Amino acid sequence: MLRIVRFMLFLIILAASLGLALINAGVVQIDYYFGHWDVPLSLTLVIAAAAGVLFGVGSCLGSIFRLKREVSRLRKAVKLLETEIMNLRSIPVKDSQ
Repeated sequence: MLRIVRFMLFLIILAASLGLALINAGVVQIDYYFGHWDVPLSLTLVIAAAAGVLFGVGSCLGSIFRLKREVSRLRKAVKLLETEIMNLRSIPVKDSQ
């Protein structure tokens, strides 16, 4: 079911993107220090969106790696505590008489 929803969402985004590309078919001139570049407006929008996604993901990478290290450390601690519990359960209980 989730696969169908993802596919439908992909088709909707694809149709919207194609619609925007057809509507914004004009050429835009991008000037930089050593010249200029004539590109379609839709390509400029796609490049700007991709750059935004890359900057967003790049800004989150530090916290993602920190959280993954913490999860790894906590999993090791849980495994150690589970082995300790199993060892304590295997010790016979003595009466205090």
